[in-house]
Amino acid sequence: MSAKNRVPLFRLAPTPSGALHLGNILSFFLTELYAKAVSGEVLLRIDDLDSTRSRPEHVASIFSVLETLGLRWQRGPRNVAEFETSYSQSLKQDQYRQRFEVLRRQRPQDFFVCECSRSEVQRASEDGRYPGTCRHKGLEWREGSVWRARVPEGTLVTWEDRIGGHLSVDLSKEMGDFIVYRREQIFAYQWVSLCEDLLSGVSDIVRGEDLRTSSAAQLWLGAGTDFEMCRFAHHPLLTDGGRKLSKSEGSQAVAELLARPGGKVRIIQATARWLGLENADTCESFDSLEKAFLQRKEPLRFDQNTSIHELL
Repeated sequence: MSAKNRVPLFRLAPTPSGALHLGNILSFFLTELYAKAVSGEVLLRIDDLDSTRSRPEHVASIFSVLETLGLRWQRGPRNVAEFETSYSQSLKQDQYRQRFEVLRRQRPQDFFVCECSRSEVQRASEDGRYPGTCRHKGLEWREGSVWRARVPEGTLVTWEDRIGGHLSVDLSKEMGDFIVYRREQIFAYQWVSLCEDLLSGVSDIVRGEDLRTSSAAQLWLGAGTDFEMCRFAHHPLLTDGGRKLSKSEGSQAVAELLARPGGKVRIIQATARWLGLENADTCESFDSLEKAFLQRKEPLRFDQNTSIHELL
């Protein structure tokens, strides 16, 4: 099946570095809603690239929470054991490496070896962006060095976004020469995410607007591949008192909400309110949420001013 004629494939891509928070789940619900609207399928991909932060208990919690909420996926692991034996990103480093070697041969001017440590970059740069120290040294890779992407000045990456309309990111200013292969001898998120989407045949990506720059980096890396045809939807972030929700700051975990009476319904209704759907208080299941989503007469009107506590 050609890329143009295949069934649309969306993805849920949680990281097992902490408990899922409400912002994650609202994004997952929106992904499911978009997929259902176009008779697409959903892939579950657990991004466990960072083994130092990933925890087995968080992997188990991901399955438990998604199943309790009734979120559905047609592809990917069904349980922890299947994930660990067949889907963990730790099993795919050779595939990532092979694809990177091919790309380096095709675009040798776009990658270089860098020996700078993180502290050296911070000392040499006022804004924290890599200052180009090793950009033209022609270094050979050795253990402890990294591969960076050489992003030309004025590199504008543009796309038509389902939510944001025409978006443009100056990748040279927003990210600069970013790391593709880390000194820990594993590939960085931008490359792994692109490889995973290409390997799986993902066609549609729903993610927070804070990941626009990541989308631009991945589009730049994926130039000339099917990834260029991916459709994006970058949604506003859910905030808690004006702050972005994060696992590290202990935002209210979804598992805690689900343990309370009526917790599932509250989360579904919070999703409806966040999306600005009419009669949000009548949404008590995914099916009723889907019906309200499909029957809306206007583009989504995200509620960006209400606190998480008011949504719930």
